[in-house]
Amino acid sequence: MEREEVVSSFMESIGYDKENLILEIKFKSGIVTQYIWVPEWIYANLMKAASYGSYFERNIENIYIGKDL
Repeated sequence: MEREEVVSSFMESIGYDKENLILEIKFKSGIVTQYIWVPEWIYANLMKAASYGSYFERNIENIYIGKDL
C-alpha cells in the first residue's frame, strides 16, 4: 500500500485502501500498523486533522483492530 508522508512528531506516513477499508500508519518508531474496517471518512478526517496524533488517539486507537506488519 502506498502511504503519504505527513508532518507529525508521532507518525511518518499514512495510507488507505478504500476497497478493503484498511488504514495503514507508519509510526516514527518504525512500526507499521494496519487498522481494519476503518471507514473512508475516518481516514479523510485524519488527513485533515490539525494534529494527526490527537485525532488518532481519539478516533482510531483502541477503536479499530490494529495489526503490526
